[in-house]
Amino acid sequence: MTRTVRRASLLTSVVVSGFVIAAAGLRAEPPPAVQQGGMTVDFVATNASGQPVTDLKPADVSVKIGGKQRAVSSLEFKKAEGGGGGAVSALPAPFAVNSGGAGRNLLILIENDSLKIGTERAVRESLDQVLSQLGPADRVAFSVAPRDTVQLGFGSGLPAVRAAVAKFAGTRPASVTTSEAACRSRDTLVLLRALLDAQAGSEAPTTVVFISAGLSLPTTINRGGDSVTCEVLTEHYQGLANSVAQGRINLYVVQGDDTITGRDNGLENLAGVAGAGGVLRALPGGLTRIVSESSGYWLATVAGDAGDRPGSVTKMELKVTREGVTTRARSDYAVSKAVARPGAKSMTPREMVGTTAAFTDLQMRVTSMAQRGQAGKVQVVAMVEPLDPSTKFTAMTGVLVPPGGAKAAFARSMEEKDLIGRPVVVGMLVDPGKYRLRIAATDANGKAGAVDLDVDAQLTQAGPLQISQIMLLSPRGESYAPQLQFKDEAEIAALIELYGPVATSKVGAKIEIAATADGKALVDGVVGGSGTNEPDKFQLNGKLAIGALPPGDYIVRAVVQVEGQPEGRVTKTLRKLPK
Repeated sequence: MTRTVRRASLLTSVVVSGFVIAAAGLRAEPPPAVQQGGMTVDFVATNASGQPVTDLKPADVSVKIGGKQRAVSSLEFKKAEGGGGGAVSALPAPFAVNSGGAGRNLLILIENDSLKIGTERAVRESLDQVLSQLGPADRVAFSVAPRDTVQLGFGSGLPAVRAAVAKFAGTRPASVTTSEAACRSRDTLVLLRALLDAQAGSEAPTTVVFISAGLSLPTTINRGGDSVTCEVLTEHYQGLANSVAQGRINLYVVQGDDTITGRDNGLENLAGVAGAGGVLRALPGGLTRIVSESSGYWLATVAGDAGDRPGSVTKMELKVTREGVTTRARSDYAVSKAVARPGAKSMTPREMVGTTAAFTDLQMRVTSMAQRGQAGKVQVVAMVEPLDPSTKFTAMTGVLVPPGGAKAAFARSMEEKDLIGRPVVVGMLVDPGKYRLRIAATDANGKAGAVDLDVDAQLTQAGPLQISQIMLLSPRGESYAPQLQFKDEAEIAALIELYGPVATSKVGAKIEIAATADGKALVDGVVGGSGTNEPDKFQLNGKLAIGALPPGDYIVRAVVQVEGQPEGRVTKTLRKLPK
């Protein structure tokens, strides 16, 4: 270890405001579907080669909602800009963003309990063909059914999802009873519906890929010789049609066991009620149509009708009359509860955090770090800023949700007077563990945005000590303040906290910058620190000269070691912008 910690003046005192209310089960209503007297309908149109058709005219499209023909007043093609997997950095992203709004929203759900061990290779290869063609603007999430034990939210990032899919394995036992299959199917359909419901209110469609070896049809079965029954109800299937409509879902149902050659009636039933257009196969090239079909969609504005009942879901028929064009559209349409109020106000931050849907009109970046909290808890410090420096926040809500959790472990709504600083810095106390952080906000122009970020609210062990995560800081006058990205700074600082018997231990520490987590140091930090008013808490800082570094992403690495004990290390990605 290169440097012994010495007590020096602390670079900065970072003030955070704590989240103070425990929120649960927040649920949002869909945004207004009627704008200036019309309703919006999205659909996909492809040519014979499977590529998007981009030159449609209103006269080419026929729409019926609730059995009534609707005039199409305008068409707009929305292109996804997320393609090009090679552009994704190998380093963890320094922050999460919701910028652009033009990327795909892709959720993958695999029912691993239905897939036999050894059959997952085809699933992994098929999904990798899809994921390898996505890019930084795409929001990708990954879940496993029927128990969501491997949940990666939309804030996880594409590299994390690809890594998780590569490790996926089937877990179906050699022998499965009819009742066990029914219980598994019921639980999977319930989870699928919950994931779809969480997309309600999204500004853009969400592509959902559901992979299974098969599902039980509606039935009631006794489990063994006891009185417990597993009911797969018609509602478990039919209810998904409402969720697909409310969440603007494009659902792809995939038969994931390539050893089964026949059709599965349960999967066919699901595809039928959800308007999925048939069951795909997890074979080489079998899922590539998902990439082209999700690369852009049409948004049609159609006439409303006095008979439209707000909050209802009704049948929809959409056709493109041009020869050689294939369309993909939902068979059900959700009439917004705001249908009678054209120009109604957008969703509030509190409503937006009750979903995992995409909101990108207000573009933001969010990062976080974890410190020791009180009473065994961990304090997650979130830092939020708009991409446009002139933006004025008017309201903000943040939640921390545990994996698979329907209720937030911690939440707070903040008013305009609390949102002055840049970045906005907020502390949240939770039990140690992994969470999905979701921050939603509105601005003075009425725009709304939401950002998701997966956080690991845990401290790192270094012998008898624990280490916080890293906070990056920029000079502000005579002190330093948190900053999310850097540009013209000659020097920045990295701050961590040590907890435990620091005063009685011989501690070595270094803070440095490297190209990769284990790469050679490019910049060695000048390390200093000081004690605090807590006898077992020590703040350690490193001054890092970044003026000579070319623009790009780097790893800031802090390594702490008590003599004779294993070292502990924490890292944070630093982004330097071109001047």
